[in-house]
Amino acid sequence: METPKDWVDFGSKIGRQQAFAVIANRCTASQALALKQMKESRAYEKLGLTFEQFCIEYVGLSRSQVDRIIAQLDELGESFYHLRELAPLSPEAFRSIADKVDGETIEIDGVKVPITPENAPKIRTAIAALRASLRDARHINRRYSPPVSDLRLRLDALVDDAAKLIRFPMPTVEHGNLIEMATRAVDKWTRLLKQVENCGPPNS
Repeated sequence: METPKDWVDFGSKIGRQQAFAVIANRCTASQALALKQMKESRAYEKLGLTFEQFCIEYVGLSRSQVDRIIAQLDELGESFYHLRELAPLSPEAFRSIADKVDGETIEIDGVKVPITPENAPKIRTAIAALRASLRDARHINRRYSPPVSDLRLRLDALVDDAAKLIRFPMPTVEHGNLIEMATRAVDKWTRLLKQVENCGPPNS
């Protein structure tokens, strides 16, 4: 018969020591799957904890961080994590090559290459080329600054999204994260305002 200790041990397998890998964007597929399994099975309730409490006490991450990992797993699949174990790979870069990934293989120069450590050098070279092309694309995009009207729309949308998180009572971690984000935003906009004021239009 399962006991609370069994679930503590399960939580430990995910582990605080693994949380550092998660934060460093080195979360493995098995770790992401374990987090998803724990959430969907609601096994944390056997410990008398909410999922938020389990994330903090046994994973060492906030619930929002864990939810992002699970959402990323659902969107990108295990192949993303397997590739990232072989080469640096951002979600953005993976999305751009997702059509070339089929289960445990990735198409390189028209050839399906198994995603295995033996093929790591070839895969790293291909992904490095992709990352370089993405950097070039971002550099080109930076040459064309969006008009203020576009920025205003994006800012309004961001504030609206943040406002949707406000409810009573708010979870402690989410409450703290939102306050921190709002405080940082005020600080950055205050500095931006001073820069803009110092660069006013020339006198006519």
